[in-house]
Amino acid sequence: MYKILDLKREDRKKRNEEMMKNFYFFGAPAAIWIFANSKMKYTALVDTSIFMQNLMLSATSKGLGTCTQGD
Repeated sequence: MYKILDLKREDRKKRNEEMMKNFYFFGAPAAIWIFANSKMKYTALVDTSIFMQNLMLSATSKGLGTCTQGD
């Protein structure tokens, strides 16, 4: 990523500035968190994924880009 941004590894200040953009969602107008308990049954996790997919497809149909992130 830093190569694409033309940031040198030793330029810690600029690297940190780029990293901080994550916490502001790169200027996105909205952020949505969806949580699923890892103890849920497989089918419940699939339902959560289907919901997320439909939410993202709906946003795309309205001209909004989406980006998922997982932990």
